[in-house]
Amino acid sequence: MPSTAHHEWVSNRLRSLNALETAHTLFGTKGVGLVFLRQQVVQGYVTQLSAQFQAFCRDLFSECLDFLVGQIGPAFASPAIRESFEYGRQLETKNPSPSALGTDFGRFGLNLWQTLKAADPKNADRNKELELLNHWRNAIAHQDFKKKELGGATTVTLARAKTWRVVCEELALELDKVMGDHLQLLLGVSP
Repeated sequence: MPSTAHHEWVSNRLRSLNALETAHTLFGTKGVGLVFLRQQVVQGYVTQLSAQFQAFCRDLFSECLDFLVGQIGPAFASPAIRESFEYGRQLETKNPSPSALGTDFGRFGLNLWQTLKAADPKNADRNKELELLNHWRNAIAHQDFKKKELGGATTVTLARAKTWRVVCEELALELDKVMGDHLQLLLGVSP
């Protein structure tokens, strides 16, 4: 059964991206000013996509931790366990990069990307695309387009951003399933 975090991702978090896609089409395609405005919307889309995916991952981590803490005892140890899992959580301060996700979800005792790749070999490509999305997010947020990872590009297209959206949607579903399966295996109870 999908997590609350995944339900929130599908029902509310993606709504802001839909609004940005709509705004992009409202500007039309003619004129220098409109091209600039459309690029600003796309950059906002990329930044928002990364932010919403980060929020989903943080929510999923918290939901998994709530389940884990609820299954183990004694109750007086729960705050210490929670604090141990949350201390230095990368999703609080870093982008939702493959390494940050691997580190944070690795606290549950699994090699996240190895597990994701075993679940679906396409997750290897999704890993690379997520990394590129975050390079673009940083370039936009810091207005620094000189990074080699961007391949000399200074603008990003809506089509590219939509590709990253699909990657994030697929990864959200995969993360949700992998973590649910892992917690069930670990605790013997379905989340």
